[in-house]
Amino acid sequence: MMSFRELIISDTSCLVNLERIDAVCLLQQVFKKIIITREVAMEFGKPVPDWIEIRNASIQRTRELQELGLDLGEASSIALVLELQGDYLLLLDDLDARTFATQRNLNFIGLLGVLLRAKKQGIIEKVKPYTEYLQTVGFRMSQDLIQKTLRDAGESNEN
Repeated sequence: MMSFRELIISDTSCLVNLERIDAVCLLQQVFKKIIITREVAMEFGKPVPDWIEIRNASIQRTRELQELGLDLGEASSIALVLELQGDYLLLLDDLDARTFATQRNLNFIGLLGVLLRAKKQGIIEKVKPYTEYLQTVGFRMSQDLIQKTLRDAGESNEN
């Protein structure tokens, strides 16, 4: 089992959605080091906090992954993990990207997983307000996933 404080490589959607709910700082509190690619930084469209490291991914490998149907941010993030060959955790929410990562035995977590870890570490008190806020800013997640997340957080019987 991995520790809570892994090195994490994030795609764009997770950063954007955390920024929409003013919670990007959770990444810094939950994880040891956060890395994004230049492509993700460009897609983010805002200044990246200085505690996020920006690295270059192989252009060739990124293009190869795009040809498999991944978008630029996801492709570059996965390319970087494949290049670094370390104990990195991908932060991905896109189903195609997660499927690809699973097929290649890459470790990943989604935005709701970040919230669960934040609660387990005592950084946030409850997950539910974050899931509700994420829904109001357009983050798509099924009711089954929300309920599973709240059960895992010990909040399933709360109103």
